[in-house]
Amino acid sequence: MTEGVRRIRSSIHTTSNYQVFLLVSVISGCATAHPLKPIVPVYPEAIRTANAQGRVTARFKIAETGEPGSIKIDVDTASSGLLESSVRSTLLKTRFAPARLLGFARSSELHYVFDFVLFRPKRALGPDEKWLGVDHFPAKCPVSQKERRVIVCGEAVPTISKSVF
Repeated sequence: MTEGVRRIRSSIHTTSNYQVFLLVSVISGCATAHPLKPIVPVYPEAIRTANAQGRVTARFKIAETGEPGSIKIDVDTASSGLLESSVRSTLLKTRFAPARLLGFARSSELHYVFDFVLFRPKRALGPDEKWLGVDHFPAKCPVSQKERRVIVCGEAVPTISKSVF
């Protein structure tokens, strides 16, 4: 046995299993499943014009081919049907890079949260006009700071009130 082979064998015996796993992961290309393009559902017009917001949680499987399936959705708003169908149709159109273990594609499960958020319109008001019902919305679309959390933005639909003197 050569000196180099003896050195490698002795270092493997003194290395923890986790370090060996990390080394094999880097060499063999282990990775979690991820979308090939950003996931962007459509804000349903009926919900947006009603100034409704909501959160949709989706759990789904990604096959070895990168296709999503077995989608389970939880919605925490009254207008659940439209938000659910928007997220479901978007996920079914999205292609994913499958998870990899030791270089081989494998099925996996992902969990995403979709927040449907409204923001105030940018239209300038006349001197005798004011917005009704949109004061509590942010001035611009917030940006998600978390992985696997998608913020779907829409412009709120305000009622304009003209002041009469």
